[in-house]
Amino acid sequence: KVRSLPFLKLQPRMWKIEHIGQWLKAIDLAHCQLRFERNKISGNVLLDLKEDDLRHELSMKLGEEKIFKSIVHLKEPAQSKAEEVEEDTQASQ
Repeated sequence: KVRSLPFLKLQPRMWKIEHIGQWLKAIDLAHCQLRFERNKISGNVLLDLKEDDLRHELSMKLGEEKIFKSIVHLKEPAQSKAEEVEEDTQASQ
């Protein structure tokens, strides 16, 4: 379901607000979509959200912790790539 979304070819930081809504639907959190739209959560903002932000600013409940795990998962490829670049840079010195 998630893999078939065309915007997934983009870096998550490039996602627009409507992409976030589609992503939330795909991960079975459609009921959170309006909250994210009201708060103008784009991909850039999404990746900077902390667990406290989700609970306090977006009023996410403990049972909705799936969203935080999903955000962490989105960050992983970018973090891995950054670590690879850093390792390559250190190796070439």
